[in-house]
Amino acid sequence: VPYLDAGFDSLFNFPLMAELGHVFGGGGSVNPLASRVAEQAEVLGQARLRALTSFVDNHDVPRFTSAVVDADPEEIHRRYLLALGALFTLPGIPMLYYGDEVGLLGAGDPDNRRDMPSWAFTDEGRAVDHPDDALPGADVTFARVQQLIALRREHPALVRGDYVELWRKGGQAANIFAFVRTDVADPIVVAFNNGAEAAGPVDIRIAANEALSAADLALFTDGTELVELLGAGGPAAVTITEGELRLSLPGRTMAIYSRAR
Repeated sequence: VPYLDAGFDSLFNFPLMAELGHVFGGGGSVNPLASRVAEQAEVLGQARLRALTSFVDNHDVPRFTSAVVDADPEEIHRRYLLALGALFTLPGIPMLYYGDEVGLLGAGDPDNRRDMPSWAFTDEGRAVDHPDDALPGADVTFARVQQLIALRREHPALVRGDYVELWRKGGQAANIFAFVRTDVADPIVVAFNNGAEAAGPVDIRIAANEALSAADLALFTDGTELVELLGAGGPAAVTITEGELRLSLPGRTMAIYSRAR
């Protein structure tokens, strides 16, 4: 806060980076991440929170892709896609460190500053796994980053909307984290299931939050149809029933919903 008060327009959000690595990289409870965002929203206010620079890693820390040591590369890739999804949908200005868009590996300095491999610049190169350089599925990661960037361009709520938490794990068995980015015309609902893929889909019922404005509460009017924008595992369309967003979300996936147009 003192740095923002002194006139800095933005700061690197290291506390959020740490929670993205802890929660998604570690595959554990979503509660620490939800608590961190709630704390920052309360202390800084929504406008200042949106002005912070968010990231999953940079030249000062090991890359997310190499920091996870308790899982095989395919599992790390699933967790990494969740972290990237959070980067582009939570409040803040998302920053990609070079190579993040292809899942480049990199341990502590100087390994986290290795040269960008030549294969990363072509579709053909990204379509082949390079286990010494990056996580598997570099083409999938690249396409997901492009998609998330496009969604931020198409839906102003992901850039300028206030953040309202809808669901966190709490005492529930389901490891779900969901929130709204508010917008009178086009609010966006984002949901993560950070549970293990092997655990299978989780049925969740998300109700409106009293913190939502009257305009945003209209999103939860019975009969409202929502469409899924990411295509990463959530139902393609859902209808608000008894004031609830009801959906089945597989483990290690996320979903992004907007009102049907």
